[in-house]
Amino acid sequence: MEEKIILENDLGEETEFSFVEETKFQGKKYILVENDKEECLILRDDSSELEEYASYEIVDDEEEVNALLEIFQHLLDENEE
Repeated sequence: MEEKIILENDLGEETEFSFVEETKFQGKKYILVENDKEECLILRDDSSELEEYASYEIVDDEEEVNALLEIFQHLLDENEE
């Protein structure tokens, strides 16, 4: 079963994304998701351990995104082998 994540923009419009991969970086959990238009986002889990549900924020810091893209590319390459 494919995991789905629904993101809502500031206008209340929802977009469905599919889970692709996850990793930890500098003590935080990150996930890579894509939609049916093959647009990808990296999301950071900003929730505390006490929260029942994850609270994801889109990663928009260029240095953080670039570091994570390298990690995710490596993970995806490993999965293809």
